[in-house]
Amino acid sequence: MILRGFITIVFLALQVVAFGQGVSELKFNASTQVWLRYSQLNAGSQIEGESVDQVFDISMRRVRLSAKGYVAPKTYFYVSLGDNNLNYLNRSKIGINLLDAVVTYQFYDFFHLGAGKTGWTGLSRYSSPSTSNALGVDIPIFVLPTINKSDHFLRKLSIFSTGNIGKWNYRLVASKPYLVANSDPGIEMADFAIGNPKLQTSGYVKYQLLDKEQVNSPYQRGTYLGKKKIINVGFGYQFQPDAMQSLTIAGDTLQHALDLKAVDLFIDLPFYSSALTYYIGYFNYNMGPNYIRNIGVNNPVNGEVGESFNGVGTRFPTIGTGQILYTEVGWLLSDNIVPQSIGDIQIYANLQSADFDALDDPLMKFGGGFNYYINPKIKLTGGVNVWPEYMDTESGIIQNNYNSEVIVMIQAKL
Repeated sequence: MILRGFITIVFLALQVVAFGQGVSELKFNASTQVWLRYSQLNAGSQIEGESVDQVFDISMRRVRLSAKGYVAPKTYFYVSLGDNNLNYLNRSKIGINLLDAVVTYQFYDFFHLGAGKTGWTGLSRYSSPSTSNALGVDIPIFVLPTINKSDHFLRKLSIFSTGNIGKWNYRLVASKPYLVANSDPGIEMADFAIGNPKLQTSGYVKYQLLDKEQVNSPYQRGTYLGKKKIINVGFGYQFQPDAMQSLTIAGDTLQHALDLKAVDLFIDLPFYSSALTYYIGYFNYNMGPNYIRNIGVNNPVNGEVGESFNGVGTRFPTIGTGQILYTEVGWLLSDNIVPQSIGDIQIYANLQSADFDALDDPLMKFGGGFNYYINPKIKLTGGVNVWPEYMDTESGIIQNNYNSEVIVMIQAKL
């Protein structure tokens, strides 16, 4: 079914090319990420009613098929199909999703205008991440604050503008969020609002001290392996009126804005035959009183009710009202350590620290590992993630212990 859908995209793209003028570029791409994973699990986790405290699984974290290019002078289009988290629990989920379908016209270097279903968004560098060029085994999910709540795999129906003004690059986005499927607000405990969603706006501005980055794609890389000289400082926001709701003691519903702000720094610099990659970002999230969301990426269990506040499987408090600091660093080993004949090896580490209003103890999540670039098309990543488990007690929501997972990812790109 995926192949049939991609063939349809190819056919339509070639039709566009046939009637276009001055076509200069047309590319078709495919990629996949396969996970081999061993995970410790939160207390009370179950698989088909069987209690489990650890699991090994094999899954497809992502699969992508895309077509992109200039179909006429200054007219760029991008279409992609794919799916996420195809694991042993969801055989019926295997299929195809239209992820991106967008057209952009370049009026001037400082003004590109586009529209469609797209990942263009503001807030931060990694809020539109290039997942195949992430520094770690996966992207930090908290940078996608509405993921699969009022968006679809972070994509929304949007109109946007972008461009370069000297060393400045900007993006401004207006989106109509998707309807929220379910919501469970509590007393002074916010959740996403159900109903006709208000217009969501976002923006991100970065100052590029050295090399400039591309402007056609919304998706920003997590590492260049020293192939560019990048020092970028960015500022962003995301705002939507009445996006959240909570209840009063009397049972009345209160509306709250989604009001998010961020500032970040990204560095990627070559050092002789090695390279440094560094990112740090500060995020201030206002999502209504005590909003908190537990997420377990590609969760390997299907029980619904666990014993911990986190929930089952690999979930942990990922997104919420409060403040978050995230940093990651990578180092490409030099030719003196790893001969070019066998590829490139990059080691990395990351840390997420958060002070969420709903939690009585601060959150600290960390990870690390390596990327082995066998060639430009094949990457092998080994990573360890460690997350805190919380318990809801009479004295508050407090940290109980830590759990971890080990992931080996095989990524292939064509």
